[in-house]
Amino acid sequence: MKQLVCTPIVLSLLFATSPNFILGQHRKASRIRSRCDYKSIGVPTENGSNQKLTGSYDLKRLAEAMKLNRNYEINDHYNGDGLVVSRVFKGVKYNIVLEKRDETTELNLNTYNFKGYPNGTVAWGERCNRRNESIKSNVLRMIEDLPLDSHQKSELKKYVRVTTMTRA
Repeated sequence: MKQLVCTPIVLSLLFATSPNFILGQHRKASRIRSRCDYKSIGVPTENGSNQKLTGSYDLKRLAEAMKLNRNYEINDHYNGDGLVVSRVFKGVKYNIVLEKRDETTELNLNTYNFKGYPNGTVAWGERCNRRNESIKSNVLRMIEDLPLDSHQKSELKKYVRVTTMTRA
């Protein structure tokens, strides 16, 4: 069996180059992270399309029940073919969008942020330094508050994604 022998010269070369390599990787990673303009939520589909759900959800019953909870804003989406359930967490408006298509229901998620940005502009989401787990937990909390059975809640939860957005 062969043994690897590291001479002082080999060791000094390893330690001399490793920090530079690691720092170079760190600098590269921080440049990538700095390209974040905001974070949002979404579903795992192409181009922001809706996620088809396995069954049909009773949107009228859902809207009536959620209107009783003052933490939520409930609005129609597309002339009554859908429903938007919204809640604000620290100035960021999170939206669960449910739409009826034929006999199925489709899901989409998004955020809007009207507070805390320069010139009063809308930045459409969370600040980049906000932890993904914190953003996702806000949506999961909203799903838990919906008057759905455990199977339906579980289905919605599996489609929640945190996205990092950049402007072109």
